[in-house]
Amino acid sequence: MSKFKKICKIIFKGMAMGAADTIPGVSGSTIAVIVGIYDQFIESIKYFFGFKIRKRYLILVVKKAQILFLIQLVTGIFLGGFIFSRLMIKLNLLTTYYNYSSFFFIGLILGSLPIIIKAHHNMKLTFNKGLVFFLAFSFVIILSVLTPANTNIGIQMFHNPLYFYFFIFISGIIASSAMLVPGISGSFMLLLLGSYYTIINAVSSLNLPIIFTMASGTIVGAFTVANIMGYFLKKHPAFTYYAIIGLMLGSLYKLWPTNLDPKTSTLIICFFSFAIGFLITRLLDKK
Repeated sequence: MSKFKKICKIIFKGMAMGAADTIPGVSGSTIAVIVGIYDQFIESIKYFFGFKIRKRYLILVVKKAQILFLIQLVTGIFLGGFIFSRLMIKLNLLTTYYNYSSFFFIGLILGSLPIIIKAHHNMKLTFNKGLVFFLAFSFVIILSVLTPANTNIGIQMFHNPLYFYFFIFISGIIASSAMLVPGISGSFMLLLLGSYYTIINAVSSLNLPIIFTMASGTIVGAFTVANIMGYFLKKHPAFTYYAIIGLMLGSLYKLWPTNLDPKTSTLIICFFSFAIGFLITRLLDKK
């Protein structure tokens, strides 16, 4: 594969992650797991912000390949987020086609489970691994039932611009922390905080002050969680993958449509949406 094709492939995967991150209930990191770049994604963030103390000096740890990978991926994430946020607003995707898109992502998640199970050699189920799975699964279910009735209430509390931007910054920290954990939706966390629609509108309209504030918080949260996830993937890989499976399966509760139209035509389209998502991950697994 040529260098240009490799770059395009990474950017395209980033776009898929960015698009997923704009949808409440869907995690960009889940997409990273599905397309096989999650471990590298976490490591690249660690290297980008990594510092080691040697002889009383702070030395920046630079791995060119990891840095280039992250730049290409983040470019795709921003492109995907920008394009898809505009599509969501213009086409009203979260309401008009919500059922179809939900079943597509459910298919992606279920189809990706064999990929995760084969990610480590020691995936035999034990009591402790089952407990980790159960706790992770339960955590996402609990988060899913906490959706407030007014999804913009957090923003409405702040009339002072200073407090408003501080709240956006904190939202960025929390959302990016969630975005780096498969199965936990950063967009859903923004819904819980009450800042989702403000940020989606800011991204689609290129409101730079809000985007910059959000991005600053995102960097802080990403660095923190990348180190935590990197540690667990290195020291306890099997337990980490069981937690990831629990988080991803738990996210199905939020994705499942609550007002599914029982008409035959709707159910058929939902079935095909599910099948397409499932087949995509199975094809990725065979490559």
